[in-house]
Amino acid sequence: MSGLVAMSHSPSWNLLFDHEGPGAGFVRAVGRARDLVAELRPTTLVVFGPDHFRNFFWDVMPPFCIGAGSVQGFGDYDSPKGTLPGNPELAAFVAERVLDSGFDPAVSLNMGVDHGVTQPFAALAGAAPMSILPIMVNCGGGPMPSLRRCFDFGKAVGAAVRAFTSEGGVVFVGSGGLSHSPPSVSPFDPSVSPDNRDYVINGRSRAAEFNAARERQSIERRKAGGVGPVNERWDAWFLEHVRSGDLEPILALAGEDLLREAGVGGPGGPRVDGRAWGLERTHSTHELRSGAHLDYRDGLHHRFGRLKRGRPMSDHEHRSIWGHLTQLAFKQDWIDAGGIRTRYVQAGPSDAPVLIMLHGTGSSWECFCATLQSHSAHFNCLAIDLVGSGFSDKPDTPYEIPYYVEHLRAFMDAMGVQKASMMGVSLGSWISGRFVVTYPERVEKLVLLASSGLIVNKETMGRTIGVRSKAVDDPTWEHIKPVFNSILFEERDRIPDLIQLRQTIYMQPEMKRAMDNILVLQREEVRLRNNLSEDDWRSVQQPLLIILAPDDNPDYLVTGRRIAELAPNARTCEISGVKHWAHYEKPEVFDPVSLGFLLEDR
Repeated sequence: MSGLVAMSHSPSWNLLFDHEGPGAGFVRAVGRARDLVAELRPTTLVVFGPDHFRNFFWDVMPPFCIGAGSVQGFGDYDSPKGTLPGNPELAAFVAERVLDSGFDPAVSLNMGVDHGVTQPFAALAGAAPMSILPIMVNCGGGPMPSLRRCFDFGKAVGAAVRAFTSEGGVVFVGSGGLSHSPPSVSPFDPSVSPDNRDYVINGRSRAAEFNAARERQSIERRKAGGVGPVNERWDAWFLEHVRSGDLEPILALAGEDLLREAGVGGPGGPRVDGRAWGLERTHSTHELRSGAHLDYRDGLHHRFGRLKRGRPMSDHEHRSIWGHLTQLAFKQDWIDAGGIRTRYVQAGPSDAPVLIMLHGTGSSWECFCATLQSHSAHFNCLAIDLVGSGFSDKPDTPYEIPYYVEHLRAFMDAMGVQKASMMGVSLGSWISGRFVVTYPERVEKLVLLASSGLIVNKETMGRTIGVRSKAVDDPTWEHIKPVFNSILFEERDRIPDLIQLRQTIYMQPEMKRAMDNILVLQREEVRLRNNLSEDDWRSVQQPLLIILAPDDNPDYLVTGRRIAELAPNARTCEISGVKHWAHYEKPEVFDPVSLGFLLEDR
């Protein structure tokens, strides 16, 4: 399901719905919009909005910026402050698609947003579990994208969202204002004071101080009852063309016409959407009494239809785990590893050098299905289900890293393996790292994907707990599939085989308790005592190959790069268009790099 909400944002509103007096009509309209959004039950709000020089400055000012990683609310005017639930998978997909459509938006992996974005998000989402995909549109001064450019950009974003397979709906939100005229803040306007001009260019470090002063001025202006000029005739003309769908007269408007009719703060005017230096009553009062409407200058003209659930619009061939294994000779079995019945798969000559493959959180050996054949031509490959995961035993004890390490040591002893190279993904890379520090004599080389075990990010840990707990508490298809959104970059790689396998694993009676034990590493105090120190990584003398995936969660990119700086014999390879599972998503790229590294000096 999908919908569109076009509404103002206003620093005069504190997000309470019992508002009386000026602006009550607007608040009632937002309340009705919130009820409609609740009926649609979307999972994501795509919010087009401006920034009022709280986060974006004229040191670098893009025409459009897509928030594709962490989203941080500035907290101005009682709007949400701190981390907001983003949707990096959808955002990365949209960014790539609009690039292919001829647009060049900036992409931020740590995007700050102010009340122009956070107020509509908070008002419409309420307490519902929705994520946000923020898209900033430059409204702070020329050169700015034209109205027609914004219209075309909105269509490109809509087409990208339609092509993305979503478990729920997406509602689009246009946040802005109609005619109003706050003071100009354009650094290209000679009437702007030197201090203000310096701030909009170099004020990033002074944003908190600036915001506090402007909020005080806003309160004083509202108490004084000042009302700035608005053009209700032009507003009515604008909205009528929007209602009728006859947008061409709006798209044809030139900058001078917009300035004359709509003012500095209106659709298309060089402003920060009504707030920067001194809030006029213009913005706060006019927008509150105008009801919910869309500032089309802020990037959304296109009327989006209903979004379809299911596959992307383009067809692709059926894919399965067995498609990777049909030409592979392998054996699956269980072995007692220190009292833990451990599932594993073996492929390759038994007398070849050993390569042990370690999966990530709550996964199983099948995550290596796409790379087993290539590597087993040269190695005795042993891919295991870690303790508590897959179809190995699940003793009721917290699975901290030393526990995994001892399970791995017991597995090697049971298999008669004295020394091995290791390939670890996410949690598997963390275990590999601790293993080589603890038992350096038993490790030849390491290949690390989605490197973990060095930093702590509460947002990432909280998201992992939420998604995995939901999946194991109620292992429906709808709850299992989102697990793979953070693992696999391309929707086409999130194949039903992988989802069904994970569903089967999570439906095991003991899995809920096991997941609680697995997720202890997502608690800050536990993670801190289990992380490897920088000195630990400096001590690793074995050759390391670190796969860097710039399209994955930045945590893993930062960790991988830092390990590469610390470990004396580390090298890196960057693979784009993948997340955790580069070996699965792009084996044609990964395999030659990995094998070249592992076979070097043999």
